[in-house]
Amino acid sequence: MIFGSRPRAFFRPEIFKPVWQFGEIHVLGLSVYTIFITAVLLVFVYIIIYRTRIGMAMRAVSRDMQAVPLMGIDVNRVIAFTFGMGSALAAAGGILWAMKYPQIEPLMGIFPGLKAFVALGAYTAALLTLTAAEKEMSFIIDPCIWPLSVISIPFLPAVIMGGLVAAFFGFLMGFPVFRVRGDYLAIVTLGFGEVIRVVANNLQSVTNGPLGLKGIAPYTNLW
Repeated sequence: MIFGSRPRAFFRPEIFKPVWQFGEIHVLGLSVYTIFITAVLLVFVYIIIYRTRIGMAMRAVSRDMQAVPLMGIDVNRVIAFTFGMGSALAAAGGILWAMKYPQIEPLMGIFPGLKAFVALGAYTAALLTLTAAEKEMSFIIDPCIWPLSVISIPFLPAVIMGGLVAAFFGFLMGFPVFRVRGDYLAIVTLGFGEVIRVVANNLQSVTNGPLGLKGIAPYTNLW
């Protein structure tokens, strides 16, 4: 209500703007800094949890909230500190995200993981339905790799294949994560969305990079 629902621009400092090149891969400097900043924050959280009295109290509360008051621990203070630290980490992540896509909006951060699975299915279906001639016209920088360069199947089987590919990666990502506790599935899903975006932009001979795939038939139904 205060800021409205329109996306707003977000300032990106000059130090984060250069693009770094690693072989044939081009990466925004901010992406590298994000990894470094994340590592520093993880070390900071580790020190708090395992090397401080408040961290020991947090671990005790997580084990048995009913028993820790008998040991003189203020549960409410520990919970308040935990929420404050979590909010600070969320704010740091939000700032890094906003600098990556320099705008902020009410729904920022919700859709990246979902878009990753949509991209996997969409690229799969598109690559399978385009003819060899259409792929040759689209891939003007690097040719499409074999056998994708020669494969062309009807729309319905391609859509099914796209769904299966997205489901496979969803299972591949979710199966090990569900074996641990906490909000790790959400964290991994957000990271997976960023990985797919970077791979799609740099895997030129498969996705055609930032140029994308053109000439896709505008199907309106399954027939």
